[in-house]
Amino acid sequence: MARKKAEATPSIPPLRYEEQQALVVGKFLDGDGWDSIYRTWKERMEDFAVPLDPLFMDEHLWKHRDDPEIVAAIMIAGSIFLRTGGRRGGRLPEGWPDYQCVKAVEALANARWDGNEYGPGWMHVMSDPFPGNQPDDEEYGIKSLRGLVQYFAVEHAATLLLYRLVNVRLVGAEQPKLQLV
Repeated sequence: MARKKAEATPSIPPLRYEEQQALVVGKFLDGDGWDSIYRTWKERMEDFAVPLDPLFMDEHLWKHRDDPEIVAAIMIAGSIFLRTGGRRGGRLPEGWPDYQCVKAVEALANARWDGNEYGPGWMHVMSDPFPGNQPDDEEYGIKSLRGLVQYFAVEHAATLLLYRLVNVRLVGAEQPKLQLV
């Protein structure tokens, strides 16, 4: 009896880098968008009874002080900038999500903040967008979007509970004055 000749299976071309990254990011986000990120952040912040108003810090937060969802977007984008931008940025700790996954969360936060996924951002020479932010990220493994957002919420709660944030406005040629708002 004659053996059947094996049929050649068509080869599947390897995915391009961009396609591979899109798959990794898609798996990490798992269909979640900004609404899920905000809900997770808000729930974790409530665990610490952190008042989200009044926040008198940088001009972006001051401008949006009456919208806690935009405040969350600004703070999440700031936490990501702390790790991926500025003088200290560029490398995430081992045990954290892929760099592109974290940047996708930043894009969602920036899009909610100002409608642009690249956002207004912070100056590249900055090292810390918020006071007291000297995280020891190496000690924490983060495996999911929910874990990442909860980690940032704890960081934000600590900042808001430890520091009183103020907005100093210079008006005219007078000496600056602090005013309780």
